[in-house]
Amino acid sequence: MSNQRIIQQVHGILAREDVRFALSADRESFLVPVPHGSAAVLIDFHPWGRGQTMISLRSEVLVDVEVTEESRLQILEHLNALNQSSLFGRFYLDADRSTIVLRHDLLGDELQAEELINALYTAGLLADETDDELMHEIGTGTRASDAADREGPVVEFFDDSTPAWQGLAPIAR
Repeated sequence: MSNQRIIQQVHGILAREDVRFALSADRESFLVPVPHGSAAVLIDFHPWGRGQTMISLRSEVLVDVEVTEESRLQILEHLNALNQSSLFGRFYLDADRSTIVLRHDLLGDELQAEELINALYTAGLLADETDDELMHEIGTGTRASDAADREGPVVEFFDDSTPAWQGLAPIAR
């Protein structure tokens, strides 16, 4: 299956569900902010397996994470505990970028609208609910939205419609 078909399908689902998003310059990635939150989810696409497409939902939970030899084990233990208790996605440390990321992948070839919206909702809220708690526990890092506020706006949003998950209850971990 073509990545382009799946990219267009995701674009259509987001538009139909009135999800606010920004498009990348190449129109092949989508940035979806969590409404009234401090997180955003990046949706991008990768070839996988025998002609299939993987849809990756990624959220930078914390940036500017200071990783020292002394703090590395503590950070990884906290992320391991989050991964043990979370039923959705996986947290990891990208030490090269000093960033803690939440990632969840979907196979795109048989994607259903409800599957994408539920995954997007869950990943966004999980990242949003985790950033403050994790920053306090590990004693380092900045919420990605706070870093973006410092640097100024990077993207303009495609529309200003109401996100599909507005009014839904926070997820339980």
